[in-house]
Amino acid sequence: MLPNRAPSQIVPPIGVGSVLDGRYKLVKRLAQTGMSEAYVGVQASLDREVAVKILRPNDRHDFSVFVARFRREARALARVRHPNVVEILDHGVADGRAFMVMEFIQGP
Repeated sequence: MLPNRAPSQIVPPIGVGSVLDGRYKLVKRLAQTGMSEAYVGVQASLDREVAVKILRPNDRHDFSVFVARFRREARALARVRHPNVVEILDHGVADGRAFMVMEFIQGP
């Protein structure tokens, strides 16, 4: 269970080169917003590229609310099957961070 707050000072830093949940090595940062970061990662067990979205810790709000919303988003997207929508492969919480793993599609 996550605490109501996830102050950034108690959540270890993460970035390129980090391994998330012992399974996903982050190899390139794609984007950062106020709420999340997106990376190209490698799923170690299958040696394949994936996209990893990580919810950023937030000191100012009830973090558990954001995590619950993030999980609902992952579950809802996992039910969508369409050639123009990426597939959700995994989601979870590791080291105080909620994450979502999706198929990686190389852009132009």
